[in-house]
Amino acid sequence: AEHGGAEAGGDDEEQVIQQLMEMGFSDKQAKLAVKECGDFDAALGFLMAQGSDDREASDKADSKAETPKKLTGKKAKDARKQKAEEAAKAKTAEGGSGGEFVCNVCKEAFSSRTKLFSHIKETGHALY
Repeated sequence: AEHGGAEAGGDDEEQVIQQLMEMGFSDKQAKLAVKECGDFDAALGFLMAQGSDDREASDKADSKAETPKKLTGKKAKDARKQKAEEAAKAKTAEGGSGGEFVCNVCKEAFSSRTKLFSHIKETGHALY
């Protein structure tokens, strides 16, 4: 693709810098490449010749900034317990009885799948 030379003026340089940034290069890298090389193709070649180390490093820094630290051990267990308790409170606040698993034969409600399956096994309420 034709990308006009940067020698023509500041507007062209800004377009080249913008295109390079859209490709994942930093503002600083793009400006340096345009200053050194002039046009898009040469600037891109310049940046590629430097290797992808700079881009990978900035990508890793970005992903670390976005990824919250994962909880482990007791803290994770406590967080899961608290989340489950909040979900149970929200469910009872909505008027739910907590019996979301219902036998299709007798319509009895159960609080867990395990209890429903035990009921089905004991009563023979399986659907065939």
